[in-house]
Amino acid sequence: MCWLSRRVGPGGKVVAVDLDTRFLRDLSAQNVEVRRADITQDPLEPSAYDLVHARSVLTHLRDPVAALQRLVTALRPGCWLMVEDVDNGTVEAADATHPLAAAFDLCANTRIKFLSAGGVMDLRYGRTLPVHMQALALTDLQNEAVALVSSGRSPMSQLMIQSFLPVDDAMVANGVVKQADAAAAQRAFADPSFLYRGGLVVAAWGRKPG
Repeated sequence: MCWLSRRVGPGGKVVAVDLDTRFLRDLSAQNVEVRRADITQDPLEPSAYDLVHARSVLTHLRDPVAALQRLVTALRPGCWLMVEDVDNGTVEAADATHPLAAAFDLCANTRIKFLSAGGVMDLRYGRTLPVHMQALALTDLQNEAVALVSSGRSPMSQLMIQSFLPVDDAMVANGVVKQADAAAAQRAFADPSFLYRGGLVVAAWGRKPG
């Protein structure tokens, strides 16, 4: 948001939207509006924006296509939609012989199935994103994807610990994985000797016709 604020300058405006705006409170630039809203149902100004960007949002939604259609409606004709989301189907230990690799891979795969079965989120949505973008009849449609190899105790790993510890606890409570495997997977995120391929971050973008 700070980059966008500088990019549009004092004559432009950036609207930052989230259901939980706690992490947007430090955005103090005069050309940034922080708005608490639900993009699946709250009104969005039609044909009002030059760029609409969503990151790691659609993976949480039951009907991502409907949300995408709403985002396109908010664009001015000829302007851009860019969406980024993750495909955690790529998450895997880089070294299968590492003592924590088997438990790490087991939990990575089980999280995907567990969250999907519970209707919580689709951790593989990134692979479907280009298909849904193509259905919007955008022009100049393109996409790219990047997966990084990270180590335990890295900033990414710290994020993964915070994100997946409640999920792993729920999987143990539901008998989906053993406590020992969940604990080993969490230790992997904290072990700098452990390397793993992260989720595939998929970006797709296109222009509204007209």
